[in-house]
Amino acid sequence: MGSITPRQFALREAILYTDGYLFLSSWIIEPYPELYKKIGIFAEKASSLFSSVAGGSKYAAYYKNVGNLMDTLTMLAEKELNGTPF
Repeated sequence: MGSITPRQFALREAILYTDGYLFLSSWIIEPYPELYKKIGIFAEKASSLFSSVAGGSKYAAYYKNVGNLMDTLTMLAEKELNGTPF
């Protein structure tokens, strides 16, 4: 099979649940890498803050997963804007 474009790959909806699972269905993810980077930075800070609070490990894990998702979306957005197939 040939490569698909980032746009074809990202024609999905990302739904995050509090337990950190990611389910994909059918929406478009727009290529805004700077936005995803900023949300990722927020998620990293939130994860760090929650990990230092008693009972916050569940929330720290959630925000860590959000940060990982934002890293992936940043990479996809950059590839889309550069016209790089993957």
